[in-house]
Amino acid sequence: MEEKSANLQSQYRQIPAATRYAIARYLLNGLQPGGFLSAVLRNQLRESMARADADNRRNLQLLLGFLFNEVPDCAHGQSDSIDKWLINQMYLRPDVRAKIIKDVLPQLFTQQELLFILDDNDILLVE
Repeated sequence: MEEKSANLQSQYRQIPAATRYAIARYLLNGLQPGGFLSAVLRNQLRESMARADADNRRNLQLLLGFLFNEVPDCAHGQSDSIDKWLINQMYLRPDVRAKIIKDVLPQLFTQQELLFILDDNDILLVE
């Protein structure tokens, strides 16, 4: 099982860096992602393909797998789910935030990268 998890981590890290960082900013800070990622989050696949650059198009299946297997259901899917996530981000429950930091983001980032993007309070959760 751990081998499979490590394999998925290395696969998920093939998602373009700009997209991975946009996911982190969306999940942790409630920052509206760009057109491509917004379309992916809202399950608008035709729009996603129209907005994707070559790297994101090549890794779209991997990105979809990551979202549906790792990201909380309330953070993607229907447009109202995305809108609620963005609006309520400052009220994100500490346990949900901790789960994102401990379980979700390490799938996308090395520990060194995580330390770069997290604030001081969040860093305590990964050490």
